Amino acid sequence: LPLCIALLGGVFFYKHLSNKSEAIRKQRDAAMIAYREGNFKKSVFQFEKLISLKTPLTTPERFAFAQSLLNSEQPDRARAIIDDLAPGVSKQPGYAPAHRLKAISIALAMRKPMDADTGKKLKWHLDAGGESKAPDFQRAWAEYYLGIKDSISAVEHLERAAASQPKLWLFAARLHQSIGNQVRFENALEKSREVFLKKLSDDNKNPNHRIVLAEILFEQGKHDEAERVLLEPIDFSPDQLKLIKSARANHYLKRYELRYEFSSVAADQTAELDQIKNRFELLKTALHQDLNHLPTYQSLIRFYLPLKDKAAGREVIDTLKKAVSEGDSSGLAHFALSNILWENEEQELAQFHMEQAFRLSPKDMTAVANNLAWILTEGDNPDLKRAYELSKQVVERYPNDGRLRDTFARVLKKQKKYNEALIEFKRALPTVTDKSAVHKEIVEIYKALGKPELATQA
Repeated sequence: LPLCIALLGGVFFYKHLSNKSEAIRKQRDAAMIAYREGNFKKSVFQFEKLISLKTPLTTPERFAFAQSLLNSEQPDRARAIIDDLAPGVSKQPGYAPAHRLKAISIALAMRKPMDADTGKKLKWHLDAGGESKAPDFQRAWAEYYLGIKDSISAVEHLERAAASQPKLWLFAARLHQSIGNQVRFENALEKSREVFLKKLSDDNKNPNHRIVLAEILFEQGKHDEAERVLLEPIDFSPDQLKLIKSARANHYLKRYELRYEFSSVAADQTAELDQIKNRFELLKTALHQDLNHLPTYQSLIRFYLPLKDKAAGREVIDTLKKAVSEGDSSGLAHFALSNILWENEEQELAQFHMEQAFRLSPKDMTAVANNLAWILTEGDNPDLKRAYELSKQVVERYPNDGRLRDTFARVLKKQKKYNEALIEFKRALPTVTDKSAVHKEIVEIYKALGKPELATQA
């Protein structure tokens, strides 16, 4: 009898284990199926159920879990898993797909020019990622080669990626042109034109295909044909029309830049006025297409500066005043007008339009003002006073944004207000992405203040 009981107990125990194993197998399958289908929130839920059962995940499952977390707005948890699966330089290589993902993310976030440390990390993950024809991985290789100024290798990887992402033919063509290979430049352009003509004939209402085709035609010098592609009357949705309007504005702005680049020295005053008028008409046409097109406003400001005491300068102001009076204008028109009025030393009116700009488009203006403040600190003739005013206003509105404080600190450093700059860099440090760059700025400030012993601790 005891033996029978023991045998019966063993049967039930084995059955229990079998049931549990089957349940775990189903759970694994459910998690991976949800991941492959792109249902990332469900995938996270299923993987977390597995973890709660104290079931160790396989390496591919951990990678799938990390990608699901990444696509479910949980980047910190995802990053911890990816970092473990794809260890850094000087360690043993890990899981190749995780290294590929790290390489792609580094390439996307990389600042130009590529610094030595970033290049070393990127190359490590590219090598550890193994062989892959995935277009994003090929683009990461291209970015690496561009970083080390090997354009020939870069364009080879871009063309491999273009097999799956045809828009890259356009970038490959430009790269061929940059290294003086005119024949391959023209061949790549023609190949991309054929691809996107076919795409547009298959889907005439796709704004992205239309925009890329227009870019290709422009590169081929077929400017009027590119214009016809963009202006073709199609019943676009509001979101599609927004994209098309921006592309149209870009088109006219590029024509303006070409006019500016290739304009000859005027034979007389009348010819000079005609050149100015023709360029200005292109800027006005760009604004007519898209009142919210930032690059056009930036070009208007640059166009205005050498002409501010002439009739054309007054026309620029009139154009911007008309733009701010339009019902669907954004804060960009107010922002551009504010900068021009500042140049005319009409500070009170300039401040009014700056306030209007932030009121109408607070999110856009924050980035625009911050970027302009940064630009104004660079070059041979920096406008540090204007950069300070812009950056100060942005920081006062968003005091907890480290990126904005970083810009403000750089302006103060350029003004040689080292103690104030030091405070702002330290305030920025906890929330900026590139902490090493801020540390370098702090070191330079301590040296400028004659405190090299503190520089070693920064």
